Amino acid sequence: MRKVYTNDLLSIVIITCNREKELKRAIDSCITFADMNCEIIIVDNNSSDNTKEMLNKIITPPHIKIRPFFMNSNLGVAGARNYGFNMARSRVVFFLDDDAYFDDNSKELSYAYDYMLKNNGVFAIATEIYDLKEKCLLRDIGSRENPNNVFSFIGASHFIRKDYVTTKHLYPEKLFYGCEELFACICAYNQGYYVEYNPHIKVIHNPSLLTRANEFEINLNILINKFVVKKLTLPRALLAISMVMFYLRIVKLCKFCLRDYGEGYNLYKKRFKENRYATNRMGFNRTLQLIKSFGIYRLL
Repeated sequence: MRKVYTNDLLSIVIITCNREKELKRAIDSCITFADMNCEIIIVDNNSSDNTKEMLNKIITPPHIKIRPFFMNSNLGVAGARNYGFNMARSRVVFFLDDDAYFDDNSKELSYAYDYMLKNNGVFAIATEIYDLKEKCLLRDIGSRENPNNVFSFIGASHFIRKDYVTTKHLYPEKLFYGCEELFACICAYNQGYYVEYNPHIKVIHNPSLLTRANEFEINLNILINKFVVKKLTLPRALLAISMVMFYLRIVKLCKFCLRDYGEGYNLYKKRFKENRYATNRMGFNRTLQLIKSFGIYRLL
């Protein structure tokens, strides 16, 4: 069935779980910078606070509509973003974390919308993100040919061309959280598209302490998900080297603790088994192009 998109409409997707105050700030920020028709899709991962009541009280201008969806269980970041992405009715979808908001000096949303539709090769825009916790700008490395062509976007704030996505899901459903964006970017590169860093859309990320795991759990989850994504997308010729690199990294992270290593290895096996349906291997020529642009270490 052919997808039908609404012209001159930007879809904004915000996923949330028990962050009522942060979500309100993110929505207010989107309303301030929305200078075009927008739908704000809220995917609530089974919150137990007053998120639903707060959303019912928000009054929006005529050109903005809030569409909330309340899940019966926590789908994680990947699952909830997939849900919001599927609900989006625009060719361009903007993802914003619920603990992020626009910088006062940012350009408005129509700038990114128009830019993506005029530049057909751009699959995603990685926005400028200032992280208040780390006190620095977050961005991935640029290519050797063009520093603004980046390997991947940061999940907290990015735009995606929905009509360029050909996989069943934008992200593997069961990654839960961490590195899901890497899967979408590699699939896009395999189709000949690229990811561009654009500093004119400026977002501030203020990481919430609510519903966040401890630092070790976060780093372990990211490490495992990153390798799962590579195992789903890299040519088989590179998998053996990538697997050795993964084992070395997980041993280093666990500081040679056998219990932590065992838990990490079991989680890796579970994640790969749950997501292997999403296997979408990159062609060897495309892989060589990425190695030339970003270096082989970035892929491994």
